[in-house]
Amino acid sequence: ETMASFQTWFAPYPLVSYGIQLMPLTPIVEERDDPEWAKLLYPKYQQSCKDAPDDFCVKNGWTIVQAGLCATAAAASKEEKSDCFQQALNVPEQVYETDGGMGNSQSNTI
Repeated sequence: ETMASFQTWFAPYPLVSYGIQLMPLTPIVEERDDPEWAKLLYPKYQQSCKDAPDDFCVKNGWTIVQAGLCATAAAASKEEKSDCFQQALNVPEQVYETDGGMGNSQSNTI
Protein backbone atom coordinates (compact mmCIF):
# COMPACT_ATOMS: atom_id res chain seq x y z
CA GLU A 1 0.00 0.00 0.00
CA THR A 2 1.05 3.58 -0.55
CA MET A 3 0.14 6.81 1.13
CA ALA A 4 0.52 10.48 0.31
CA SER A 5 0.31 13.30 2.81
CA PHE A 6 0.48 17.06 2.61
CA GLN A 7 2.78 17.96 5.48
CA THR A 8 6.40 18.09 6.48
CA TRP A 9 8.18 16.37 9.36
CA PHE A 10 8.69 19.67 11.20
CA ALA A 11 5.20 21.24 11.02
CA PRO A 12 1.75 20.06 9.95
CA TYR A 13 0.58 23.37 8.44
CA PRO A 14 0.06 23.73 4.67
CA LEU A 15 2.06 26.97 4.63
CA VAL A 16 5.20 24.99 5.50
CA SER A 17 4.68 22.57 2.62
CA TYR A 18 4.17 25.54 0.29
CA GLY A 19 6.94 27.59 1.87
CA ILE A 20 9.74 25.08 1.54
CA GLN A 21 9.02 24.99 -2.19
CA LEU A 22 9.52 28.77 -2.33
CA MET A 23 12.96 28.81 -0.73
CA PRO A 24 15.44 30.25 -1.16
CA LEU A 25 14.00 33.75 -1.35
CA THR A 26 16.48 35.51 -3.61
CA PRO A 27 16.11 37.90 -6.56
CA ILE A 28 15.91 34.95 -8.97
CA VAL A 29 12.37 34.22 -7.76
CA GLU A 30 11.26 36.94 -10.18
CA GLU A 31 12.32 34.57 -12.96
CA ARG A 32 11.67 31.25 -11.21
CA ASP A 33 8.09 31.83 -10.06
CA ASP A 34 5.34 32.60 -12.55
CA PRO A 35 3.18 35.52 -11.33
CA GLU A 36 0.00 33.71 -12.41
CA TRP A 37 0.98 30.68 -10.33
CA ALA A 38 1.83 32.97 -7.41
CA LYS A 39 -1.61 34.59 -7.67
CA LEU A 40 -3.20 31.15 -7.26
CA LEU A 41 -0.95 30.13 -4.37
CA TYR A 42 -0.82 33.38 -2.39
CA PRO A 43 -4.39 33.28 -0.97
CA LYS A 44 -3.85 29.68 0.19
CA TYR A 45 -0.54 30.56 1.82
CA GLN A 46 -1.98 33.67 3.44
CA GLN A 47 -4.97 31.76 4.84
CA SER A 48 -2.76 28.99 6.14
CA CYS A 49 -0.67 31.58 8.02
CA LYS A 50 -3.84 33.03 9.53
CA ASP A 51 -5.04 29.55 10.55
CA ALA A 52 -1.76 28.46 12.15
CA PRO A 53 -1.74 28.87 15.95
CA ASP A 54 0.36 31.18 18.13
CA ASP A 55 1.74 33.50 15.44
CA PHE A 56 3.51 30.50 13.91
CA CYS A 57 4.23 32.33 10.65
CA VAL A 58 5.68 35.39 12.31
CA LYS A 59 7.74 33.59 14.96
CA ASN A 60 9.20 31.09 12.50
CA GLY A 61 10.00 33.41 9.60
CA TRP A 62 7.31 32.22 7.21
CA THR A 63 6.06 35.80 6.78
CA ILE A 64 9.33 36.49 4.95
CA VAL A 65 8.32 33.96 2.32
CA GLN A 66 4.75 35.32 2.38
CA ALA A 67 5.97 38.85 1.57
CA GLY A 68 8.04 37.52 -1.34
CA LEU A 69 5.15 35.46 -2.69
CA CYS A 70 2.88 38.49 -2.34
CA ALA A 71 5.30 40.59 -4.40
CA THR A 72 5.51 37.95 -7.12
CA ALA A 73 1.71 37.67 -7.25
CA ALA A 74 1.38 41.46 -7.43
CA ALA A 75 3.98 41.89 -10.18
CA ALA A 76 1.75 44.09 -12.35
CA SER A 77 0.02 46.17 -9.67
CA LYS A 78 1.72 49.09 -7.90
CA GLU A 79 -1.02 49.21 -5.25
CA GLU A 80 -0.67 45.53 -4.41
CA LYS A 81 3.13 45.84 -4.39
CA SER A 82 2.77 48.53 -1.75
CA ASP A 83 0.87 46.06 0.45
CA CYS A 84 3.64 43.49 -0.05
CA PHE A 85 6.30 46.04 0.79
CA GLN A 86 4.45 46.79 4.03
CA GLN A 87 4.33 43.05 4.82
CA ALA A 88 8.11 42.90 4.44
CA LEU A 89 8.55 45.91 6.71
CA ASN A 90 6.30 44.28 9.33
CA VAL A 91 8.50 41.19 9.74
CA PRO A 92 10.01 41.56 13.22
CA GLU A 93 13.72 42.33 13.00
CA GLN A 94 14.65 39.57 15.47
CA VAL A 95 13.13 36.93 13.15
CA TYR A 96 15.95 37.46 10.66
CA GLU A 97 18.43 36.32 13.32
CA THR A 98 16.68 32.99 13.94
CA ASP A 99 16.66 29.77 11.92
CA GLY A 100 13.32 30.99 10.57
CA GLY A 101 15.10 33.92 8.97
CA MET A 102 16.59 31.40 6.52
CA GLY A 103 19.62 33.61 5.93
CA ASN A 104 17.49 36.53 4.75
CA SER A 105 17.69 40.13 5.85
CA GLN A 106 15.13 42.90 5.66
CA SER A 107 16.93 44.47 2.70
CA ASN A 108 17.02 41.11 0.89
CA THR A 109 13.31 40.59 1.58
CA ILE A 110 12.39 44.02 0.30
